[in-house]
Amino acid sequence: MRAQRERLLQKLEELSARFSEAEIVVVFDGTETDYDYISTTVRSLGVTIRFSPTGIEADDVIIKWCREYPLWQPLVVVSHDSRVRESARQLGANLVQPSKLLTLMGVAMETDHDPFGFLER
Repeated sequence: MRAQRERLLQKLEELSARFSEAEIVVVFDGTETDYDYISTTVRSLGVTIRFSPTGIEADDVIIKWCREYPLWQPLVVVSHDSRVRESARQLGANLVQPSKLLTLMGVAMETDHDPFGFLER
């Protein structure tokens, strides 16, 4: 899991460099103390990492964020989870499939391999 996260963050850093006006925020399940060194380093490269509090799923953090995000500001949510996608859509967010994000990041996804664990359930 840690290696997948690190690869994802590296690719998101590259994406952030290409689209410098976009704010990229990643929400992971877990506590920040487990990944403090990543959080500090990546935040300075245009990607903010947020960790869900203990006992709360990252999905719920994303939905809450959508609810609180200013309606006048564009928001794009990338998730494979149907509950997150439906909630985000109802709250006005634009939706992108993880496979489209992989394409945008220049990652070739083999049909039987998900390099970042996007589709694992």
